[in-house]
Amino acid sequence: NSIVTDGLVFYMDPANITPSSNLVGGKAAGSIIGATFSTNNAGTYIFDGSNDEITFSDDPAYEVSAVTMQIWVNLSGTQGNYASIFGRDGGGSSPYKIRTYGTSTRTTGLQVYTIDSANAAGPTLSIGASGADLIHNVWNNICFTYDYNSGDGARMKVYVNGVQNSTNNNGGNTIKTDSNQSLDLMTSDSDNAFMGGIVGPSMIYNRELSATEILQNYNSAKGRFS
Repeated sequence: NSIVTDGLVFYMDPANITPSSNLVGGKAAGSIIGATFSTNNAGTYIFDGSNDEITFSDDPAYEVSAVTMQIWVNLSGTQGNYASIFGRDGGGSSPYKIRTYGTSTRTTGLQVYTIDSANAAGPTLSIGASGADLIHNVWNNICFTYDYNSGDGARMKVYVNGVQNSTNNNGGNTIKTDSNQSLDLMTSDSDNAFMGGIVGPSMIYNRELSATEILQNYNSAKGRFS
């Protein structure tokens, strides 16, 4: 099965090209800092949790007012601070990202985070119960959507392995646009902390995908990561 292409502005799949590259529109490859390529699962990147990251220069296509982010990730280790898994980097002022949170005594949960067009913190949403761990050392497909103008009563939604996990309809505005924010995989957040793990395909859309479309993307690669 193929992935959804309508609204796709970023798509990186280690199986398709090395070094890491946004496969949409022939844009330049990202900068790989420490991360290593593996042929496992038809192609992945491994991050050591110390200082590995992949970063892509900002592009006007990433300036979106609504967004869907979807990524295959296999997290490892523990992290007591915030660390960005995937998103536009800017510490506490990132327009949109998936990041870790937790305590130094356990593996971390995940949280989606936005900054709105008024430069204020937008809605955040935990993946699973507040403070709960996401299972580590297994592959998960994590997806979140945010559309301030969503008409179904849930501006922010999180999906895990193709199934809706949680929603948030509180506060916020359209997403902040800022041409000085890079797009990063597994980078440090405001606490200068990194998370270890393995990353497969990752993608960004400039709209809210439907549940059916998110499931389509999940099904397109689930055999590779099961």
